[in-house]
Amino acid sequence: MDPVEQRRSGVAGVTVQGLLMSDKPVRAFPSLYATIYPVMMEVAKSLGYALALHGTLNRDMDVIAVAWTDDAVSAEELAAALSERLGAFIGLEGPNETPHRKPRGRVAWSLPLTGGAYIDLSVIVGDHLNRSDSRREMLDAQIYHANEMIEALPELYRERLRLYGVG
Repeated sequence: MDPVEQRRSGVAGVTVQGLLMSDKPVRAFPSLYATIYPVMMEVAKSLGYALALHGTLNRDMDVIAVAWTDDAVSAEELAAALSERLGAFIGLEGPNETPHRKPRGRVAWSLPLTGGAYIDLSVIVGDHLNRSDSRREMLDAQIYHANEMIEALPELYRERLRLYGVG
């Protein structure tokens, strides 16, 4: 099968000038992706995220979402809001049931679209969104300070006794 026939059929191993470009099936949906991206940007911005595209848009649309504001919602809320908004727009089938954990703390979902197209949504969550960890760090710092004060109490007590001429 020649490269043109491979592209039309979505068969893996598409070549350009004899070079193997990809062993993944080609299902080009760039016009669909170009149409829905502004909608995704609107939803993401309203929830405190910035979006960026990554990849070729040949097989899927790789979208990177980055928590951009202090009041950005959780990654799960973002994925649900995008699914809901795009579902009304193009017949989104819904996100896969559980997110995939990725390197560097990314969380990812596959959002299948009608016709075999899909969005790979990868969310980079800022440290400020992990409020339980920052709360824990604050409490640890307070406990450390309290322990320092407790350790200093015997010396303070002895100093007080000396000041009052007792002991």
